[in-house]
Amino acid sequence: MRQSFLVTVAVALSCACGGSSSSSGGAPLNSSFAGTWNGTKTVVVTGAVGYDPVASSVVLSDVTGNTMQYETCNDTTVTFTGSGDSASWSGSFTCPPVAVNDCIQITLSPAVNNLVLTAGVLSYVQTGNATYASNSTHTYCGKTLPYTATFSNGMQ
Repeated sequence: MRQSFLVTVAVALSCACGGSSSSSGGAPLNSSFAGTWNGTKTVVVTGAVGYDPVASSVVLSDVTGNTMQYETCNDTTVTFTGSGDSASWSGSFTCPPVAVNDCIQITLSPAVNNLVLTAGVLSYVQTGNATYASNSTHTYCGKTLPYTATFSNGMQ
């Protein structure tokens, strides 16, 4: 089954684009992970102008044992592994560039995602690198800087 990671605003701030996983063992993942989660995403880039929180959606499915799937920005599948109410993914990938602030393009390359389900609310923390196009006079344009994205208040 294919999954979707959708950003519901004009500016897509992050996405996962492929990767690897390993079995975590332990209790199976909570089947409540399956579904569409609507919440708020915030991206903070170290050394650059911050971004306003945006509405976004995450669609998860195929929750089987210790794994679950979602479709990424490049129409590929990422497998999260975990146990109970938490799952993670790590790997290496690059998403298509998007227009942000005064830099015409920013390319996010997530490296780690950690999903947590708490009392029926989905959240995640994603870390990676943001590469800015060098088409502006801002000091961060033309650089690759670390970022952290958080997804909060995810409700079905």
